[in-house]
Amino acid sequence: MKPEPALVVLACVLALAAALFDLRSRRIPNALTYPAVIVAFGLRALSGNLHLLVPGLLGLAVGFLLILPAYLLRAMGAGDLKLMAALGAFLGPKAILTVFLNSLIAGGLIALMYLALRGELMVGLRNALGLVARLLRRRSAYVPPEQEWISIGKIPYGVAIAIGTVSALLPGLR
Repeated sequence: MKPEPALVVLACVLALAAALFDLRSRRIPNALTYPAVIVAFGLRALSGNLHLLVPGLLGLAVGFLLILPAYLLRAMGAGDLKLMAALGAFLGPKAILTVFLNSLIAGGLIALMYLALRGELMVGLRNALGLVARLLRRRSAYVPPEQEWISIGKIPYGVAIAIGTVSALLPGLR
């Protein structure tokens, strides 16, 4: 089921606002994500069709669960986790999956540009290959603190989520 155009527009506004916060302060505030969830469910309830609450709940859960592994590995922050869950409440499970995949691509491209600009592309490549090697040997992706990767810094992933959201949703409004 496609999300309503009003929910799509508000999801895009939420994602863009989160990107601005993330760029400015490297944080996505709870004051943005928590009210967004309330608005999403409020709009779904006001439609008069309470069956629309189910896709919102599923979308919230899927958005949360998609980012949870990266959060647990300390690759993403709690704000990114809550933003993806809030977007899922607006969009439902199918659309949030598309947003997630587009965000992964955008995040990868942003990380590559960031590394290239800092002259650390090889460090990032070594980290990525090390993680893949761990997974192929069927070891946990968890890296103990005494074996931490060389940090390449943090990128404002809210920007990648905003790019993923807009690129996934705006073509569907035509």
